[in-house]
Amino acid sequence: RSFLQNLVSESFIRGASSEEWWSRQAGGLRDKFQDEMRRGVLLGESNSDLITRVRGNATQKGIMDLSRRSAEMLVRSSVQAAANTGREAMYQKNDDLITALQWSATLDTRTSEWCAVRDGHTYANNDEHKPKDGGPPWLEGPGKLHPNCRSTSIPILKSWRDLGIDADEIPQTTRASMDGQKPAGMTFEAWLKKQSEARQDTVLGTGKADL
Repeated sequence: RSFLQNLVSESFIRGASSEEWWSRQAGGLRDKFQDEMRRGVLLGESNSDLITRVRGNATQKGIMDLSRRSAEMLVRSSVQAAANTGREAMYQKNDDLITALQWSATLDTRTSEWCAVRDGHTYANNDEHKPKDGGPPWLEGPGKLHPNCRSTSIPILKSWRDLGIDADEIPQTTRASMDGQKPAGMTFEAWLKKQSEARQDTVLGTGKADL
């Protein structure tokens, strides 16, 4: 529901890590883009379908003359930004159940250093999102930190007993990675330390990996 409510806002543009790019475009083009994204999302279209709405194809006229890569960046960044903004609004409405938000990056070689260093850190569940464990600042937040950001936030819920329920906690599950399921508590840093030197070089670059 929060995501659907968020579709009427400008979240497809604001905080989509492409806001500076949009500031140089005509307002009419921004409006057309938002309208097409809203229609496509409400129809349950895939990102590929949304990209076609932007740049068109042999049978359908698009709204922009862009390369597929540029159109994909705009679509992915904007939809992810809108989804995460809606998710955060839902978290704040349920603040009585939540103690913090945890940054969750993707465990693979395409994750940016910006998101890798934030993975696993916790933040306040409010508009300021101050770090609760001495981690790096939230800045624009997961899904909005940079173009094609794939990070998201996970709510850390109060314990059953904190909520007045006499029950043991549910055991931690796992999280996905490019090489299979890993313990839920494994951070990007811990995952990277277990990778081969070649994979570490891919993620960090040879110089940083050596350091």
